[in-house]
Amino acid sequence: IVSEVNIQLPGLEKPAKLDSPEQARFRLFDSIMSFLKAASQRKPIVLVLDDLHWSDKPSLLLLEFLTRELSGSRILVVGTYRDVDLGRRHPLVETLGELSRQRLFERVLLRGLSQQDVARFIEVTSGITPPVSLARAVHAQTEGNPMFMIEVVRLLVQEGELTKQRVRERATWELRVPEGVREVIGRRLNRLSQQCNETLDVAAVVGREFTLQQLDRLIENLDQNAVLDVLEEALTARLIEELPTSVGLYQFTHALIQETLVDELSLTRRVRLHARIANTLEELYGAEAEAHAAELAHHFAQAEAMLGSDSLIKYSLLAGEKALSNLAFEEANLHFERGLAAKDGMAMDGETADLVFGLSRSQFAILPRGRRGSAYEHLKRVFEYSMNNKDMPRALQIAQLVIPAEIGVPTGLDVLYEQALSHVSPDSLSAGRILANYGRELATINLDYEKAQVVFAKGLEIAQKEDAAPLEMRLLSQSGGSDVLHCHFSDGLRKTLRAVDLARKLDDVAVLRTSSFNAVLACMSLGRLDESREHATNGLVAAERMNDRQVVIDAISATIWVDWCEGRWGSIRLATEKGLALVPQSLEMLAHRAIIEYEVGEPQTGDEYFNMFVLSFKSIGYGSQLLNTLAATAIAMAARIMRHNKQVDLCKQIASDVISWEAQLPIHEMHCQIVLGLLAALEGDVTAAERQYSLLKPWKDHAIPAQSVISVDNLLGLLAQTVGNAKASQSHFEDAVAFCHKSGNRPELAWSLCDYADMLLERGGNGDQDKATEMLDQSLSISTELGMRPLMER
Repeated sequence: IVSEVNIQLPGLEKPAKLDSPEQARFRLFDSIMSFLKAASQRKPIVLVLDDLHWSDKPSLLLLEFLTRELSGSRILVVGTYRDVDLGRRHPLVETLGELSRQRLFERVLLRGLSQQDVARFIEVTSGITPPVSLARAVHAQTEGNPMFMIEVVRLLVQEGELTKQRVRERATWELRVPEGVREVIGRRLNRLSQQCNETLDVAAVVGREFTLQQLDRLIENLDQNAVLDVLEEALTARLIEELPTSVGLYQFTHALIQETLVDELSLTRRVRLHARIANTLEELYGAEAEAHAAELAHHFAQAEAMLGSDSLIKYSLLAGEKALSNLAFEEANLHFERGLAAKDGMAMDGETADLVFGLSRSQFAILPRGRRGSAYEHLKRVFEYSMNNKDMPRALQIAQLVIPAEIGVPTGLDVLYEQALSHVSPDSLSAGRILANYGRELATINLDYEKAQVVFAKGLEIAQKEDAAPLEMRLLSQSGGSDVLHCHFSDGLRKTLRAVDLARKLDDVAVLRTSSFNAVLACMSLGRLDESREHATNGLVAAERMNDRQVVIDAISATIWVDWCEGRWGSIRLATEKGLALVPQSLEMLAHRAIIEYEVGEPQTGDEYFNMFVLSFKSIGYGSQLLNTLAATAIAMAARIMRHNKQVDLCKQIASDVISWEAQLPIHEMHCQIVLGLLAALEGDVTAAERQYSLLKPWKDHAIPAQSVISVDNLLGLLAQTVGNAKASQSHFEDAVAFCHKSGNRPELAWSLCDYADMLLERGGNGDQDKATEMLDQSLSISTELGMRPLMER
């Protein structure tokens, strides 16, 4: 790397070549660190790394390596970077996150220069001592930004303002930052003719892009040749540019140019221009107006005060439907909301029903889980209107609409589906589609599992008779999912695997994602880890194709369960970073990250994520079965690893709340019973341990994927130990070790071996100490290899 070394030390042997790139890079990094450490023994070393935001990834990896090895050396590393240049995905962001976990790391935020610094710079640059008023003016205008300050002072020097005589003559200073954006734009516009400015005003209201044909219709006092002349003037000034995609198509060279022109117009002038543009464009587009619905809706909305709301409503509905068909759900939502706002106070009619139906569909796509109440209400409102007005096609369309699953949140759609079923042929495909929705509603909302199975079976009979593969796939996916949620894991896995096969053949990413997730959940519960990786990977690929953030979060969680069982902590960190980039306050990702940091012995970082998780849960989580269960398991897992009681009272409260609710999904109840069982064992609560032991015993030979993947047999062993039943405890621990061996869950195997050894040492029977020592050796070997520091120390 440093050629001068060979000059000073000729004849050095070249290092042996390593086939593994990872090993080769480790050797390089280790060699550099060893060299620096050795050099620092003679004389302390300060390394200054400037402009880290320009560093490449390998250099940053070296920096991370050096930082981890600094302890005990006489080396100080100072790095500087511009935080304004860092996007979320910049490689330095990841490095800073890694460095922040090192206890020797300190971040120093540099603010703007002080007024005294500014005065000193003026003195050095100009050779005069500036008056306080000048230093104050420069500091106020630039806020101490060095680049702005340098340019202001240089401009003053160039203009001859910083001479002793001029400084004595001026009592006040009015300064500007050179080339202020809007000021520059204004100066450029001032150089144009009045006709050009007036034409650009109209063009700016049309939008960032505009056409010669549009301006020809809108500029009344100029013919087309004259319009071309003024456009040429603007082109020469480089305020606009021609687009090569179409003859006569232009755009402003920068959005700020358009914004500046629009901002300079009075409100009345803007409204009148929008009204003229709306009418002119509607006439210009003629029969193709629907294709430009979004553009027309915008102009009619801006001109509503002059033109009324009829056209605004018409084009908002058309634009919303077009956006829905293009999967632009957020845009569709805005169009439908704007149309409904214009209908405010009017009685429900067909047009309003169309807008409300469109709004419900867009909301189902964009609202997060647990916050779709308004979407359900909109859907029921349109269904009721349709039924009352004998509009059966739309009523049945609503009943067959595939909407996102909502777990444990009452929707009232079961009545809707029952009504719709009474208006279709019982053996028709329409009936099959409604049965698919009805069965899911019964299973996940009404929690009537037995009735749901009857409904699903009837739907499957229709699908198979009609050879309707899409319907069969959907019914299998939903039936299998309800099996998993009701803890019938084997049945659920069988159905979801069939659904996965059909989803692949039909390229249905939504069903593939859902069924893959449920397959992972079932496989994990049954200890079939070897099958889980493929399903988790397929589910994540499908989720990313769907472009739904919460769906991707769920899929990432499934990959984290698999990674946890294999001790792939680095992969889990990357996965949580990816999830938090999508949803910064994601409870799932915050919980996963906190538990993994605790597991590998990073308590400070773990506490940071844990505290963020608790705060986020308290702000959004209460009242949701799913989020309550998530929070309870996360707190219990943290208590298990760190042996602390942080938020344990909250954990007991929310777990007990879920269990006590009149309607709760069995899988949530099961998880919360495990939480209470784990806390009983940790606290040595004999009464609670006896109760939880009897409740959890039916779930032996299962595992529970939460933030980690805990063996129920291990928990039963702990509970039996707590109540003093050593014989039962030993049997359960043996089962736990066997289950973890079979499934390949190495972190849980390490925990089970350690817990088993503790029980044997506590019992102290013949041969117990030797067996316990053997198990502790195995547990220590696994936890050391995987870097599970709290368990290693224990």
